[in-house]
Amino acid sequence: MKHQPYEFWLFERKTLSSDEARDLEDHLTTCDNCRALANAWTNIEDQILSASLVAPLPGFTQRWRSRLADHRRRTHQRQMSAVLFTTALGLVGLAFLFGTELLPLFQPAIPTLMVWGSKVANLVANLHLFRMIMGILLDASIDSIPLVYRVSLPLSLAGLATLWVVSINRFRYRRIRKE
Repeated sequence: MKHQPYEFWLFERKTLSSDEARDLEDHLTTCDNCRALANAWTNIEDQILSASLVAPLPGFTQRWRSRLADHRRRTHQRQMSAVLFTTALGLVGLAFLFGTELLPLFQPAIPTLMVWGSKVANLVANLHLFRMIMGILLDASIDSIPLVYRVSLPLSLAGLATLWVVSINRFRYRRIRKE
């Protein structure tokens, strides 16, 4: 016996035409499998509709935002690691391919390149450390500044910038009028 249209109709009873509803009821009287499926669906639907909504625990949005930020940070780190690994692998491959041909040309410059490479590595490490320290200081200073000052300072700077632009325009047009 074919069950396909009847199994689909069980889940779409509200949208069935009268002929389809009658065919479904006739089929349910004769088919034990579809009748068992209909009873199970009715029970599940009743449980879903009778379930009470549970309010989230206090601080849910803050926890969600922090998890989202952590997830984004981890995703960014994974992507950066993949890019760095792929780049390093490509560079090793290029070095292997071209190294045998170019090594005699660079033999006298290798000690100088090694010194430069160590200086660049130190600079990158120091810049990374500086960025981390500045990030911590910025986070700490922003949290310690009251909201009123965080709003009034940019507005004051915008007002001063506007005043500066207006005064520059006045001096420029005053000179043009005199000439």
